[in-house]
Amino acid sequence: MDTFYMVWNSNSGYTMDRHREEIDAQEEAERLAAKHPQQQIFVLKALSMSTTEKPVTTIDLDLGPLPF
Repeated sequence: MDTFYMVWNSNSGYTMDRHREEIDAQEEAERLAAKHPQQQIFVLKALSMSTTEKPVTTIDLDLGPLPF
């Protein structure tokens, strides 16, 4: 996993863009702070990632009589 940064406004909770460089995220945070006075804008760094295997579908289950 490559390191990336995100900017988050605690009032809106909206964040979607990844920044590869910390300085780019910092500049975006400062831009948003100027646009939204009195709101807290955070620069977040991705520390880890969790994932799972692709789901598996099992067919031909013997479930017995169905109640419907």
